[in-house]
Amino acid sequence: MTESNASTTRNSSLRLIIEALIALLLLIVVAQNMVTPGSSLTGTDHQLVVMDSGQIYLGRMEKLETGWPVLRNVIQLARKSQGEGQGSQLVFVPRAAEPHQPDHMVINAAHILSIEPVAASSTMMTQLNKLSQSPGE
Repeated sequence: MTESNASTTRNSSLRLIIEALIALLLLIVVAQNMVTPGSSLTGTDHQLVVMDSGQIYLGRMEKLETGWPVLRNVIQLARKSQGEGQGSQLVFVPRAAEPHQPDHMVINAAHILSIEPVAASSTMMTQLNKLSQSPGE
């Protein structure tokens, strides 16, 4: 074996070891993320999530430490016009009522502008609780 062949073999072996280590580290990170449920915001059960698109969601945020947090029990907040000169009203649109009935939403963290706690005693939660207790809805 010549010296250049030995050097090429060493470089190739070193490269394979480095690639294997990188793959192993990535596998560990992915497996750890799948095994641990992730953190959730403490202090309140619900959070208000404001997206860079202007959309606003209410739900239970999980896996904040990842680049793709999960929002559960998702309700979209939308403005509904009450007519000309009447202003608009804030309405709750449950995502579970959509045709595909999602039970959660995975969000690209790069598009989140803010995450705010929603107090159980807040007007928003009071309205949401009344809506969820209304018969026939």
